[in-house]
Amino acid sequence: MHIFMTGDNKKGFTVIELIVVLSVFSIIIATVVGIFVSSLQTQRSAISLVEAEDNIGLALEQMAREIRLGMNYMGSADFKSLSFRNVIGEQISYSVNNTTGQIQRCINVSCQDITPSNINIENFNIRYMKAQPALITINFIISSKDIRLKDIKYQIQTSVSGRNL
Repeated sequence: MHIFMTGDNKKGFTVIELIVVLSVFSIIIATVVGIFVSSLQTQRSAISLVEAEDNIGLALEQMAREIRLGMNYMGSADFKSLSFRNVIGEQISYSVNNTTGQIQRCINVSCQDITPSNINIENFNIRYMKAQPALITINFIISSKDIRLKDIKYQIQTSVSGRNL
């Protein structure tokens, strides 16, 4: 059966031809949409990873600045925390919050997480070496809580030397 036929002129497409063309077109559109959706997910994952790195960088900078100007350092025997007095005499400590898995900053007994909740902190170590000036090395592993990024881990390490003002 032919459609779009006028009189004796046998120009037009058959139903089979139209079904084949629509099927091929549908497959091409489905493939393009799948690639587009995958690209969006990859972009979101990359943005999440960049945000995590930025936030960790800010937290490390805050820690380093405060540690650098601190005094009376005392590290724990298991290398999981560091306590010291800051410039204005407050007792400060840095450790990992066992409930949230985030790095926390405690002033006297009041503690607050300083790393974002969308990342995991693993193997947190903070070592204090009694030297003049004091040398503190911080290292840990971060990973995203985003399921798509769970296998990507970064090891972060920095060293801070104290300043005696």
